[in-house]
Amino acid sequence: MNSFIVTTSHSVIFLNIENNISITIHSGSGLYYGVAKLQQHYYVACRNNIDSYHSETEKCELIILDDSLKEVGRISPDFDFGDVHGIVAIDNEIWCTSTADNSIVIWNSDTKVWRKWYPVAERGKDYNHFNSIVKLPYNRLGLVAHNKGKSTHYIFHIDTLELIETFDLGMHAHNLWLDENNAFFTCSSAEGLLVNTHNKVIRIGDFPRGVAVSSKYSLVGMSELSLRELRDQTDGYLRCFDHDWRYLFDLIYPNQGMILDVFAVNENININKTTYKNNDVEHIKERRNDCFYLHSEQSSYYLATGQWSKPEEFRWTIAQKSQIRISYNESHTLMKIYGYNEHYINENILFLLNDELVAELFLKRSGQFEVTVKLPKNLSATTSELTISVPYLVRYNDVDSRNLGIAIKSIQFINEREFEK
Repeated sequence: MNSFIVTTSHSVIFLNIENNISITIHSGSGLYYGVAKLQQHYYVACRNNIDSYHSETEKCELIILDDSLKEVGRISPDFDFGDVHGIVAIDNEIWCTSTADNSIVIWNSDTKVWRKWYPVAERGKDYNHFNSIVKLPYNRLGLVAHNKGKSTHYIFHIDTLELIETFDLGMHAHNLWLDENNAFFTCSSAEGLLVNTHNKVIRIGDFPRGVAVSSKYSLVGMSELSLRELRDQTDGYLRCFDHDWRYLFDLIYPNQGMILDVFAVNENININKTTYKNNDVEHIKERRNDCFYLHSEQSSYYLATGQWSKPEEFRWTIAQKSQIRISYNESHTLMKIYGYNEHYINENILFLLNDELVAELFLKRSGQFEVTVKLPKNLSATTSELTISVPYLVRYNDVDSRNLGIAIKSIQFINEREFEK
């Protein structure tokens, strides 16, 4: 099966890629977050609060859906349960991240009893921003601590809740899974990357969160970088890959806000066409060219410290050699660099990839420019250092520290066929 349940700021969506179907099966209780399946029911975490800031008045619940994805009930504990993110089914229970107080809230489907577990000593407020919880092989439980920076992953024994190991991986991370080589993968959301413990890097772009794998596709939920108060007004999209992480296409959901989770459905879903006859949701299937803007908040994670100015509409190089870390995939064959020159006339600017000269630009005048660089094809995913080398100009009467450099607005990753169009 190649069907998925997708949660967004505004909706719960049933997606079947092969039949090109996207149907809204629930709305009006967003933000919607984690999805889990327990026995014959699906559970969707919701906040009843469209604001991505945690509110003391929000009411976090689990919406229960039957095997036709129709709501049949809602449940919530009678104690504090705030800022719910990821959830997971373990045996006869649903385990939920209660990020607001650094806890895990657990519901037993047999006894109908709720309980709370604190996985670390810190409790009572959002210390670690636990956002993803997952069942792993060998009876292990994985828990992702976003940490609002460098992220930590906790591995526990499910039966004893004994802590087995911890490791740091990703920045503002979401999700955790094992690949076929037993490497742990996560979304390094702040960097726009998928990274694993074997040093593999896959460039995704924007803000990845929510990963699911079907028999044919690997899907990653993507949210546009935006001010927090505007996030629910953006276009979310799904970035679709094959099982070797070769990029295939995107499914864009206009005005759905953030994509918050993606869950693979491994069985036939009997959607009642009458119930959902007016609930088709627009999605646009296309290949987007990745464009990385250097003025974005995300770009700071890629830039060498002390070699770039603070963000404006672009970034100025403020060293003779300024470096930026770039990651690209097999589908990316060209890199286009868009910039602006103000100080250099009849001078050469050099562009080096891993210390190898890949492009040279002779600047005859001030104004905008673009440079096209052909990317190596030998790796399916790689991280490289792009160095921009400018002549050293001494201007004793100019106190503007940017007078050494050029301004870079964006870097776009494309393939040659799209470039030729």
